Amino acid sequence: MSDNYKDSTKALGGRYFVKYDTKKPFISSLLQDKPVPDSIKTAPPDGWKEIPVKYDSQ
Repeated sequence: MSDNYKDSTKALGGRYFVKYDTKKPFISSLLQDKPVPDSIKTAPPDGWKEIPVKYDSQ
């Protein structure tokens, strides 16, 4: 397992959203620029269709 992330840096820890391909769930993307806010304690069993918080598109 690699510990390299975006821009060849190491993740600092924390919780981040992961996007899965619905037809190939073994394919996923870690959304490093979208940390999960502390206000979200659990995820629904089947996940979200969209990220449940607003982020700048920068």
